[in-house]
Amino acid sequence: MVAMTRTALPDVHITLDDMFAEANKVATRFTLTGTFKGEYMGMTPTGKKVKVTGIVITRWAGGKEVEAWESLDTFSFYQQMGVKPPA
Repeated sequence: MVAMTRTALPDVHITLDDMFAEANKVATRFTLTGTFKGEYMGMTPTGKKVKVTGIVITRWAGGKEVEAWESLDTFSFYQQMGVKPPA
């Protein structure tokens, strides 16, 4: 996923907006910005700039990340890229 995002948005920048932890979980709210300059899931680049927000919650055990859940505003992501979302 990271490689695919870096290919599609070579100037990708992620800002950590909030981060907090409780017990064995860490929640991170972030903003991702970049320019759609490379192929993404078979979609042709449009050169448009994108800015989307998301949240990741990770669970840790034994000093290692063992699970992660992510929510990203994908509909807005596709709209800003100027492409039709996959069916």
